[in-house]
Amino acid sequence: MLIINSLNTKNMKDFMMLFHSEPYPDFNPTPEQIQLEVKAWQDWIGGIGAQGKLKSPGDALGFEGKTMHVDGSITDGP
Repeated sequence: MLIINSLNTKNMKDFMMLFHSEPYPDFNPTPEQIQLEVKAWQDWIGGIGAQGKLKSPGDALGFEGKTMHVDGSITDGP
């Protein structure tokens, strides 16, 4: 979960961005692949922070939950 200071919005002081991914139990990245992915994420989020737009980097969420779709339907999981 990320909380980012508003970007030129009039009515919203802060807002939250949520990112989710599907679990891939058969995916076994190498340590080098993991390092590259972590570095890419840190560089991206660090760039937002360097601009003074990041209020809190937040914490990772699990794979539990429900998803509300555009048509109003709700399904289990992200």
